[in-house]
Amino acid sequence: MVAAFISPLYALLVFYLIRKSLRWLKTLFSVCGQKWFTAVYSILCIVFAASSVIAFFLTDGGFQRVWKSIGNFSLGFLVYVLLAVGVQELVKLILIKTKAMNRKQAGSKKAAAAAGTVMLIFIFGMCAYGLVNAQDIKIRNYDIKVDKSAGNLKELNIALIADLHLGYNADSALMQQMVDKVNAL
Repeated sequence: MVAAFISPLYALLVFYLIRKSLRWLKTLFSVCGQKWFTAVYSILCIVFAASSVIAFFLTDGGFQRVWKSIGNFSLGFLVYVLLAVGVQELVKLILIKTKAMNRKQAGSKKAAAAAGTVMLIFIFGMCAYGLVNAQDIKIRNYDIKVDKSAGNLKELNIALIADLHLGYNADSALMQQMVDKVNAL
């Protein structure tokens, strides 16, 4: 039921980001202004944005797993794109309001190219960091003293595993690494 309300907003957001990214790409590469490129790029963006839904209709197996992984990555990518676009629009507004830049300068191809390049570096940097960090199992040790009697128990070790994201991006091999690390403790 919630999906029926969120889906149109998601679609509008995707189309807005496609339009905004095409505008940026056109400032860098003339080929990006051609109709065939716009069509291919838009279709690819829509397919990636809809990959989780596409995977839902596929039968269980490796192909479905690939589409769900693409969907998970696409959603994370979309969050960073949305964050970068929001920050870029806020900075642009602040620059215009403080008279550090006029509207013509803020809307120029040079400003769009620079902002888009910075955003792209940020987005891919965050995605790369997330992919690498997701495979890095961190162990934190805490000593906690409880002023309370526990019978004959002198010491108690507790292991807490959190933020697993099990499923299509954290497979059984990663889970086995976590189990091995907990057992070694």
